[in-house]
Amino acid sequence: MTKRKVAEYLVLSIFFFLNSIIYSEKVLYQKEVQIAPRKIITNEVSEEKKIEEKKKISQKKIMRQMEARIHDPKKVGKIYKDEKGRLFSNSYTQFNLETNFKKYKESITYYSINGIENKKYTEPIAIQEEGEKRIAYFSEDNLGNKEETKDFFVIIDNTPPKISVFAIDPPTNHNGILYIKPGQKFKISAIDSISGLKNIYVDEGEGFQIVQGEEYELKSEGSFSLSFISEDNLENKSEKVVFQVVSDSKNPKLVYNIQPLVEKEGYPFCTPKSIVTLEGKDNESGLKKIQYRKNGEEKWTVYQKPISIIEKEEFKLEAMSIDLAGNSSDILSIECKIDNTPPETEIIIQKSENEK
Repeated sequence: MTKRKVAEYLVLSIFFFLNSIIYSEKVLYQKEVQIAPRKIITNEVSEEKKIEEKKKISQKKIMRQMEARIHDPKKVGKIYKDEKGRLFSNSYTQFNLETNFKKYKESITYYSINGIENKKYTEPIAIQEEGEKRIAYFSEDNLGNKEETKDFFVIIDNTPPKISVFAIDPPTNHNGILYIKPGQKFKISAIDSISGLKNIYVDEGEGFQIVQGEEYELKSEGSFSLSFISEDNLENKSEKVVFQVVSDSKNPKLVYNIQPLVEKEGYPFCTPKSIVTLEGKDNESGLKKIQYRKNGEEKWTVYQKPISIIEKEEFKLEAMSIDLAGNSSDILSIECKIDNTPPETEIIIQKSENEK
C-alpha cells in the first residue's frame, strides 16, 4: 500500500469516526427533546384556588373601602330608599330641576320647600334643615303656559346614630385600662331614629369589621385599643366608643415557703413558730391578689402578710393567685404536722471501773 493510499484511508477513518460521534449526539439530543416535556412542572393554578384568591382580594378591597369610610368620611350626597319607599338624603345632596322646552320658547322654573315662598330656580337645591321636606316645582314658558305643580318628598338626615357599649360581667378596670380574657362579651346598643341603623363596626387593633348582632365576643390577646362605631343608612357615623384593654388568657403562678420545716419519712413537720410565705407571679396582665383558706374553711381570705401557724396538731392551707384579667392558678394545697414537743435530755453518769 502506497503512502498516498494510507493517507486517504486515515482521512476516511477519521471522517467516519467524527460522523458517528455527531450522529450519536444528535440521537441523544432528540431523545432528550422527546423526554423533556414529560419533566416540565407547570405553575397552573386550579380554578378553585383562583376563585379563593379572588374572594380574598375582594374581601380586602371591601375592608379597605370600609376603613376609608370610617377613618376619612367624605362629605358627599347620599340617597337611601327604605322598604316603605321613603327617600332619605343628607344636606350634601343637590337636587337638579331640568326643563324640556322647544327651541323657540324660553321657560322659568320655580320651586318651594314645604310650601314656603316660590323661588326662581337658578342652581341645584341643597336642603340644610333636617326633617320631612316637600319640594314643589313647576315651570312656565314665555307664552304663559304653566306646568302643573309637582311634588317631591324627601327626609333629610344629618344626625349620626347613637351607640353605647358595656362589658357583660364587668372586668377589672385599673387606671382606665380593662383587664380581660379572650371571650369577654360586650353588649352593644345602637339607635338611629331617622334613616335607620346600617352597621356596627369593631376594631381590635387590626382594622374594622362588621359586628353581627348586639353582642360581641373579644378574640384577640395583648394590649390594644378596642373601638366600636356605628353608621346609619346615609353613612352618618357615631362617635367612637374606645376601651384600652389588656387581654390575657395565661394563668398566674403561685409558690410557697414554710420555715422552719423538716421532712421525716416523706412527710413535712412544722412548729407553732413556723411561717408560711406565698408568692404569686404573672408576666401578662399582672397579679391582682393571692387568697387562701385554712383547715377546710369555705371563705377565702386575701393574703397580705406571711401566715403564722397556730394550730396544735395539723396545719392545712389552700391558696391560689388571680391576675387582673381574672385568670387563676391551680389551687395549691399545703399540709404539715405540728411538732411542738421539745426534746428531752438526761444526764447519764458513766460509772468508773471500781464501781459495781
